[in-house]
Amino acid sequence: MGDACGAEGDPRLAGRGRRLRGQPAQSIRRAELQPAILAWAPLGDPEGSPAAMSAAPAAPLPRNGLVTEPTPRRRRGVRCSAMCGSTPTAAIEPARADYNATVVGLRRLHEDLLVLRVRPDAGVPARRGGQFTLLGLSPSEPLVEGCHDRTLRQPSPAALIKRAYSLCSSLVDARGRLLRPEDEDCMEFYIALVRDDDPRVPSLTGRIFALTPHRRIWTLGRILGNYTLEGVAAGDAVLFLATGTGEAPHNAMILDLARAGHRGPVASVVCVRRQRDLGYLQQHRRLEDLWPRYRYVSLTTREPERPPERLQDLLRSDELEPRLGLGLDPASTHVFVCGNPRMVGAPRPGRDGARTYSAEGGVVEILEARGFTADTRSRRGNLHYEAFG
Repeated sequence: MGDACGAEGDPRLAGRGRRLRGQPAQSIRRAELQPAILAWAPLGDPEGSPAAMSAAPAAPLPRNGLVTEPTPRRRRGVRCSAMCGSTPTAAIEPARADYNATVVGLRRLHEDLLVLRVRPDAGVPARRGGQFTLLGLSPSEPLVEGCHDRTLRQPSPAALIKRAYSLCSSLVDARGRLLRPEDEDCMEFYIALVRDDDPRVPSLTGRIFALTPHRRIWTLGRILGNYTLEGVAAGDAVLFLATGTGEAPHNAMILDLARAGHRGPVASVVCVRRQRDLGYLQQHRRLEDLWPRYRYVSLTTREPERPPERLQDLLRSDELEPRLGLGLDPASTHVFVCGNPRMVGAPRPGRDGARTYSAEGGVVEILEARGFTADTRSRRGNLHYEAFG
């Protein structure tokens, strides 16, 4: 995975499966919660507007000739002709018959990072900033070049590959105005591609990167999660700390705060490997112009012309607060932390009752030492976190 320093801003790690630690269990079937890649992404274009999204020609159909156009949900007990070998070009594979949404936009920031927009057939379910849903594709869907199914064993043609992804939102619209969520009829996801040099290559991500506009995909149809703004008062200071695509749920929460006219200061800090991994940089800069209460700080760990900066280091040295223009007072501040597990350092009870952490020197440990209280299953504090892994 690389050393602890580089991993903090590694978009591959930030795009990994999500664990909801210290939060109540969600009402979701075990089969739906496979290890997930965290994909949470707004469609703000750093080069321009959402209109700059790709309109590349559709990828060729797989060699089995299966149809990918929208199809009605298959009924139980109906045998698909594709499984019998008859009329393959007109047959619908069982897994694809469950597809219930359409890809309406793709914006590739670079070869390993994209923004995906999906429109569910039944409309977008009610949601709050910070929540997530599941996406799925058939194992017969093509993989992007350079990815293989290391983690997929004996794929069934009737089974979907499913993963959880955070929902995100653009911050401003194509005219540079604060986005109105009610005008959006699709869901956005921010996804990092995990390449074959990683021992835990997810099976779904490589297929998502092979998608083109108008292709079909499966969505859960429900929005889940407790990583939200619950408990934040109108005058509280709110600080968001993220690595890589971990900023996705934060962007959705930031938009909620801006639309509600939040009275307290709000700041977002995003740490990535290189400048090109800051998918929403221009969106954040525009929001700073529109909303004086908001500050955005970007950090990079491997940019040749910039000294490496990491969230933990800035918190330990007290350098972060002056750059944000807000103090970290536990009495009036909520902190949201999302991303690399080694950056987060999720708390866990020790055998003797002593408090331990999944990674030594993580953000949760640093902030608890400064008086913050992390969420538990039975108590909501002022330090909220999600770690991918």
